Amino acid sequence: MPKTEPKIIQKELEAGKIRSSYWLVGPERMKVRELTKRIRLAVLGKEAAEAASLSFNEERLEGSEVNGERILEAAQSPSLLGGRRLILVRDAHLVKDPEPLEALFSDHEGYTCVFMAKEMDGRKKWTKVVSDRATWVGCEDVPEHEREGWIGYLAKRRGFDLPPEINAYLRGLDPFSLDSLDQELAKYEIALKGNPDDAPHVILGGNLEGGTDAFLAAFFTRKKAQALKFAESFSSHPEESLPLLGLLSWNVKQLALVRYDQDHRTRYAKLSPFIAGKIEPWARAWTMAEITELQSALFRLDLTLKQTAKLSMGAWADLVIRFCR
Repeated sequence: MPKTEPKIIQKELEAGKIRSSYWLVGPERMKVRELTKRIRLAVLGKEAAEAASLSFNEERLEGSEVNGERILEAAQSPSLLGGRRLILVRDAHLVKDPEPLEALFSDHEGYTCVFMAKEMDGRKKWTKVVSDRATWVGCEDVPEHEREGWIGYLAKRRGFDLPPEINAYLRGLDPFSLDSLDQELAKYEIALKGNPDDAPHVILGGNLEGGTDAFLAAFFTRKKAQALKFAESFSSHPEESLPLLGLLSWNVKQLALVRYDQDHRTRYAKLSPFIAGKIEPWARAWTMAEITELQSALFRLDLTLKQTAKLSMGAWADLVIRFCR
């Protein structure tokens, strides 16, 4: 059986279809939690699923502490007060002697078992049995082309939209996970309730020694000594170079629009007062030809950093020396 997308299972649950077992396999924990929550709601009902304590018909097991027979016994025990039994098994890839679990792969109205595994060893015969016969739901890392959709979804769930520069930074988080993304959005939400104008600093500032904003200000005002000083911190934080590059590229796009408006007395740049207050002074330090050259340099730098991250310090220093006075 091929891997099933989480959204397919969600649609089935909304339509009232509940399977007897699910294998949620992959490192993306938020996908696992969200899908488990929906399965619990479908099996136990809203009142039981939202209760602080476990339902009479619910049992939770640790894969490292049980074997296949114990899980099978839990699933096939009589339910109390009618209804399905729900068995949740964490770290299912660590279950000892899992072969008896094959009996759970056929449809059954008496139980639903949810197996959660960060990974499955493809060299083991049991992994092939699960992938061929069970409902295997892929909960892999979010690919780059899907990140923007998740960012928008999680932001809207919190009740706000994100400005483009925050969106660009979050897409470049490395390592990227939905949990780390949600933590950044939580910080931004708290800041919005305080001083909305300062909220972008919560995400964009302080990610590198001296702060991301400080580097951007030094670079775009073309102060070489200051920009080089901040770039030194990249050598000890190479994992943050790519997110910063995405943020830098976004700012350059806005810089080009503002510089064009300044040259032609137009109003193509649609920026918030907070962003305009930063970029308009920067634009006066650049010509359109220099901005175009910078865009090409950033494209080449992106390729360099993705291929040889250890050379990021030298690559950033070259960029600063080339474009700062």
